[in-house]
Amino acid sequence: MKKLGIIGGMSPASTATYYSDINCIVNQTKGGNTTAPILLYSVDFSEIMACQKSGDRQKAGAGGILAQVATDLEKIGADAVMITTNTMHKVAEIKFPCH
Repeated sequence: MKKLGIIGGMSPASTATYYSDINCIVNQTKGGNTTAPILLYSVDFSEIMACQKSGDRQKAGAGGILAQVATDLEKIGADAVMITTNTMHKVAEIKFPCH
């Protein structure tokens, strides 16, 4: 099974929901006591909020913080990375390897 990196902490409640739901689905699909191999990095949301308040959401600010976390997760074995919030995707510089 592939290892999932989760960037959480921007809402501890949503991070917990994603973690729980992913493991529930994996358990239902695989059966037994199977759980998902997950690497979870909980960011310090006060740093993200400070960037947002200053208007710095791009590379030097919130985007830079999240990009570094994603890189760190990949370095320790994540095959894919997701963010457990619905607004921070706006700071991502998305690159599609096939385009």
